[in-house]
Amino acid sequence: MTSGQAVIVRHDEGSGKTLLFLHGWLMSGRVWSGQLPLKERFRVLTVDLPGHGESHWPTFSYDDCVSSLVELLDRLAIDEVCLIGWSMGAQLALQLYRQAPEKISGLVLVAGTPLFCSAGDFCHGLPRAEARSMELRIKRNLQKASGEFFSLMFAPGELSRGDLGKIAANLVARLPEVNIATESLHELINTDLRELLPAIEIPTLVTHGSEDMICLPGASQYMADRIPAAELLSFEGIGHAPFISSAERFNSALTAFVERLP
Repeated sequence: MTSGQAVIVRHDEGSGKTLLFLHGWLMSGRVWSGQLPLKERFRVLTVDLPGHGESHWPTFSYDDCVSSLVELLDRLAIDEVCLIGWSMGAQLALQLYRQAPEKISGLVLVAGTPLFCSAGDFCHGLPRAEARSMELRIKRNLQKASGEFFSLMFAPGELSRGDLGKIAANLVARLPEVNIATESLHELINTDLRELLPAIEIPTLVTHGSEDMICLPGASQYMADRIPAAELLSFEGIGHAPFISSAERFNSALTAFVERLP
C-alpha cells in the first residue's frame, strides 16, 4: 500500500482509463472488492480516506480529503480519471470535480445526495434529528452503532443471512476512531452541494437502490434532474449498496458508461 498523506491507496491495478473509487462513511476501500475484476479493462484505483481503513490520519474533513486526492492524482501522474463515489464518497466526488474539473472525465454517483438532511426546500434527506441521534449512539458505543447502520444498508431479503455476515466481516474489518466517525458525520450533515449540480459539464451516471433508507432515492432523482449530462439508473428492490448486492449488473453498467466517455 502507498501513502498519499491522508489518503492510502489500497489497490492500483490494471491499465486503460482510470477509475477512482471513493468509499462511504465508516467504510474503506475494501467495499469495492466486487469491482476489482474491472482491472481487466481499466486501471482500478481504490483508496482509504483519512482515518478510515488503513489510513491512520488523526482528523477528517472534506477539505483534507479533496486536497489529498488531488495530490495523489498528481503524484501518480493521472491526468484524467472517472470518479465513482458511494454515499459520502459521492459528495467527495462532487467536491473533487469542483476543485479539479480538468482532471475528471466522468462522474458516477452511487446512492449519493447533495444534502444529507432534509430542509425546507429539500425533502429528500433524513431528518436532522435522526443524524444527531446517530452521533450520540456513536459516542456511546461505536461498534453497536456501526452495526445498526450496516443493517440499514440492505433491503429486507436482499441478501441471505450468511451473505450478510460475510459482507459485514469484510467491509467493517476496522472501524475508524470515534472522532473520525463523528467528524465525517458532521461533514455529511453540514454539506450542501445543490448549487454545484447545474455547473457539472461532464457525463454523469447517477445510480441508486429503490429501497435505499440512508440516502433516499429522491435525492438521486434530484441530482439527475439538475446535472445537464446526467443519466439515472435505478436498482429495483435494492438498498444503499447496489454495487455489492448487484455487483455484476453494476459493473456492466459502469463499464458501458466508462467506455462511452471521450
